[in-house]
Amino acid sequence: MICPFDVSYPASKTAKVEATATGVPGMLYRFESYELDVERHEFRAGGEVRVLEPQVFDLLRHLIENSGRLISRDELMEVVWRGRIVSESTVDARMHAARQAVDDDGRRQARIKTVPRRGYRF
Repeated sequence: MICPFDVSYPASKTAKVEATATGVPGMLYRFESYELDVERHEFRAGGEVRVLEPQVFDLLRHLIENSGRLISRDELMEVVWRGRIVSESTVDARMHAARQAVDDDGRRQARIKTVPRRGYRF
């Protein structure tokens, strides 16, 4: 099963994300040259596996599964850290690692956009 959906970006940039069932309960998300394989807990760029810390993988997964939707820091903390109290610097460090995984950074924000004082959008 493939479920394509568009992710809208400012300045009329558009990316396409496809979700493919890889078996119960996993999904395979594809965008540009990247793949996030939920079942195998792998992230690939250009076909090469990039090792991600579990929290970075979960953060990226949540952003991709909610593409186009604004995700608050509180929501990320609930989903990724399951409500545990973590410092702002911990969230920032994991977001930085997620951006690095998709060849993005806080300046360009080509894939992961920061909405000041609101949250993040993939």
